[in-house]
Amino acid sequence: MAYTSVRSPRWVDATHTRIDCFVKFMHLKVEVPFTADSKDAGEGPEIFARCAAGEFGEVAEYVPEPEPVKVVAGGVPKLVQGWPEVEELIKQANTEVARGTPRGIILVWSTMIEAMLGRILESFLVDNAISRKLIWDDAQSSLGTFSGRSKVCFALGLISRRELTVCDKIRAVRNVAAHEWNVDLKNEAFRAKAIPALKALYYLDHAKLYEWNENDLSFLILHIYAGSCGFLAVRLAERLVDIAGERRPERNDA
Repeated sequence: MAYTSVRSPRWVDATHTRIDCFVKFMHLKVEVPFTADSKDAGEGPEIFARCAAGEFGEVAEYVPEPEPVKVVAGGVPKLVQGWPEVEELIKQANTEVARGTPRGIILVWSTMIEAMLGRILESFLVDNAISRKLIWDDAQSSLGTFSGRSKVCFALGLISRRELTVCDKIRAVRNVAAHEWNVDLKNEAFRAKAIPALKALYYLDHAKLYEWNENDLSFLILHIYAGSCGFLAVRLAERLVDIAGERRPERNDA
């Protein structure tokens, strides 16, 4: 990623192996914190070398952080409370990101969102095998698909209209990736079907931070698609905590 400015370099550690600074990348509208490492890929080694050479001013010395205050109370973070398995799923998503395969990134994130919608419904509907079967075992039911789950969640007031729109765009990109063998911007079919959904996600979640670039597949998948999935995953996990105790009771015939 090309960058236009670097400022305020500071050593991250006493051994001078990394440098914290603020960088303005061309694809971003604002400068962002950045840790330059000589062993990283991308722009990290170059920025590290230029900072160390004093091109952006003297590198401030490392200052140890104070010992964190141990918190006894407070409980488990909402994300883990809402869905304990989410940490493993995020690990899998990050593995796909590290591999850099667009299809893998798209599919693992969409699967995660679809499963979280199912978990929300399972936590809200009557606690019965019928409910669980409709969600997890019946692919033909309105609760067994990504589209059906998101629409039913909206109809029940479990997600907002904006979240429903994000779900629709994530699903649209997922469907293109699932049916096109070549997930590449040179593939006109992929481009024609995926770009409108990705651009919608950009305006919903990222327009204040990023400059739009529809010719950079890595930017579109890693920053726009995966970014929107990550934002939505956090909100859905929080929703699971918020609806605790709101499960629909089974109606008594008496």
